[in-house]
Amino acid sequence: MKLAALTVPASTDHVRTARLVAVAIATQVGCTLDTVDDVRLAVGEACVLGLRQPPAAADPAAQLEVEFQ
Repeated sequence: MKLAALTVPASTDHVRTARLVAVAIATQVGCTLDTVDDVRLAVGEACVLGLRQPPAAADPAAQLEVEFQ
């Protein structure tokens, strides 16, 4: 079951937004504070790694899509 999806321009400017959405969802579903912090870190790292891969690194129109399940 998909809880939410986020699509933003593929830019490091939007990684914080993805982390904030992940934290909000993890908090809503009752995760512990340690788990919420782990989710925040994992989403941030995944987004940055994704932004380093083609086409995101070369295409200014590329989108970053994050799904929360």
